[in-house]
Amino acid sequence: MKKIAFALGIILFVVLGVVCYFWRFRHISYKEINLELQHHHFQKHIKSEENRYDEKQYGYYKEIIYKDEPHNVYLYQTVERPNLTEFINPFYHYKKHNVMTEVHDTKTENEISGERTTNYQIENQ
Repeated sequence: MKKIAFALGIILFVVLGVVCYFWRFRHISYKEINLELQHHHFQKHIKSEENRYDEKQYGYYKEIIYKDEPHNVYLYQTVERPNLTEFINPFYHYKKHNVMTEVHDTKTENEISGERTTNYQIENQ
């Protein structure tokens, strides 16, 4: 009986660790994106906003459409992921200039990030 309780305790510990890892990673990613949007004063121009996760790029990102440019879809994603020491640090300092932007034109179905700059594009600094 003690072995079963011990095994269940270990399994529960691992499951909680994985859940906390993804929650913390999600929190850090969205917080850094929100801080960058606030820094550039883009929050008041947002028409719609969706939080998403992409398994291929291994990261959380925001998909935003602005009132001024309803045909452009902006994808904001963090560039650097926190390392282990930053990740477990409860006093983590959110990184500035850690957000990249991709812009997709819904009219032409093309990515226009590299071709020209748009009003709400954050330059990689």
